[in-house]
Amino acid sequence: MRKRPIVITVTMLPHRRTASYGDMIPGMSIDRVTVSLPTEVRQAAQRVAQETGVPFSTVVADALAAWVRGRLVDAWLTEHQVEFGDFDEAELQRVAADAGVTYLPPMTSRTVA
Repeated sequence: MRKRPIVITVTMLPHRRTASYGDMIPGMSIDRVTVSLPTEVRQAAQRVAQETGVPFSTVVADALAAWVRGRLVDAWLTEHQVEFGDFDEAELQRVAADAGVTYLPPMTSRTVA
């Protein structure tokens, strides 16, 4: 098995206050959809929108975009582990420490695929 290179680059961009989420990505089309949210989730998202001065739809779109990006990272990690082998907990802890984030051990159950 080849030695696994671990290179992680994280770029944090400042959150812009915009009139609409569509302003954030030029040329992006916007579709209006209806979703059902648990009351607690809607209330939390509404508080975030009010505290940051952005529309509620921007908060929801940002959260969904982050979830989709997470699935892309999951797919890359799966491919990486097929080629180089599974990460062990020590490697994951080191990567978290290097990135300056709290390491969270694996959960025994997941509610979202």
